[in-house]
Amino acid sequence: MRGRKELEDIAEYHRAIGVDNRFDDNPKLQPTWNKLIRIVLTANGQSCDTERICDYQKRTLGAIDGDTCLLELLPLPSPNTNAWLYRDNSSLPYLTDRDTYRSYTTCFRVAHLQERLSRFQPTAVVFYGLRYQVYWERISGVQAWLKSSEGIVHASKNQTLFIMAKHPVARINNEYFHQIGRLVSAKGFGIAPKGG
Repeated sequence: MRGRKELEDIAEYHRAIGVDNRFDDNPKLQPTWNKLIRIVLTANGQSCDTERICDYQKRTLGAIDGDTCLLELLPLPSPNTNAWLYRDNSSLPYLTDRDTYRSYTTCFRVAHLQERLSRFQPTAVVFYGLRYQVYWERISGVQAWLKSSEGIVHASKNQTLFIMAKHPVARINNEYFHQIGRLVSAKGFGIAPKGG
């Protein structure tokens, strides 16, 4: 339907599939994005009130011409790590269960993400989900990580700050994500919007 694009504008894609309540005049905040937006806004010294977060989600998050890119290590959606929707809906052998899918997919996804990081050298990369630390280390090429006084795990390589964070929907308060944003800013890695 939309071709084989490597990246999608998040708002355009969701509108195309009929999910526009995250991007209309009064957008419903998406729980994962909400926390990631807090990192970006804090890194740029902006307030994190609900109105600003909604506006960023609606206009800027994951926009083709924006300052953020959302990528997945394991791109097939799933409501949680205990559910597996694909066994009964596909005859592909690597979709029989989550472990087989993870083993199959991470081989080429890790290599692809490594290449993209090398090519585009982003300012900051936030990996979330600490259970995937082995993959974050492989993708970043970093083995020696530091821990800030707030407990944020981070490392710098070339021109990129890498952060390993708890998953945004884990039971953590917003301050954790504000701390990540402050770390990004303190390390001199503010996430400046394009064109500004």
